[in-house]
Amino acid sequence: KVVRAWDLETEQILYLLKGPKEWIRSITISADGRYLLCGSSDATVTLYNIEAKTIFGTFVGHRDTVSSVAFMCDDSQVASASWDKTVKIWNLPIEQRRNVTLQ
Repeated sequence: KVVRAWDLETEQILYLLKGPKEWIRSITISADGRYLLCGSSDATVTLYNIEAKTIFGTFVGHRDTVSSVAFMCDDSQVASASWDKTVKIWNLPIEQRRNVTLQ
């Protein structure tokens, strides 16, 4: 799977990112435009560094499809919601991540 970003005016591909193993179900970009976050049907949340065009890290903890993802206003945390009926709040930077599960 691949994440493609398009320039809507020129219809040109801006960048390609290697996607997760399964279908992407939700995607968002951080307020500063530096990171892309996606949730997928393989129960993972993937954080990309757009400038470097690399995976910055993967959050694992859901037991079913991740249906929604979001950055908090200050980009210090991300949230993910899953078909497993949980919402997880993940702290950034990813090297120091911890999560809280809401059921």
